[in-house]
Amino acid sequence: MRKSQKAKALGVALSAVLVLPMAASSLPATAAVAPPTDHVWYDEPETTPPALDIVSVRRVAAAEPGRRMRVVIRFAERIEAGDSLEVHFSTDRDPDPEVWYAGMASSEYEVYDVDHWRDNDDPIGAMCSGRMRFALGEQRGLVTFDPQCLDDRVRAVRVNVQTFFYSAPHGREFAPARRAWLPRTAAYAG
Repeated sequence: MRKSQKAKALGVALSAVLVLPMAASSLPATAAVAPPTDHVWYDEPETTPPALDIVSVRRVAAAEPGRRMRVVIRFAERIEAGDSLEVHFSTDRDPDPEVWYAGMASSEYEVYDVDHWRDNDDPIGAMCSGRMRFALGEQRGLVTFDPQCLDDRVRAVRVNVQTFFYSAPHGREFAPARRAWLPRTAAYAG
């Protein structure tokens, strides 16, 4: 490369170095990334799970306020009497849940207003419990609810799912892990 070509190349490189910082400073401040409106978490089936084996949890935002958000839990095996399910919900960024949905297959489910992971002293009033529904199929659980039931200003929801067998409550399966949250999902699609 001759001297004139080197000088041109150096000039182009220097102008790129000078232009990039100015271009970056003219960009708007980084906006918060909105959580997804439909998100699926997957787990590999286990050969000897400690409880009903969770293989996926899908969260789908409600179409609009007043409509229901869905949490679909899929299992590796058939649900049987005695299989128990707990779903914790959080609408903020603190480490503890605000709502706990718990029950057992072939039985009733209850909704609790909670302050921490093992709190179940305060059943939620009829206003919210009537707006949360649970259904079990052969290999799936479905929780539907109005996100405003959790918090009237809700923008996103985090979920934790646990399963255990009623007669052996110490063997638990978690999605994603014990006292951990799946990524936030938007409460509403619109």
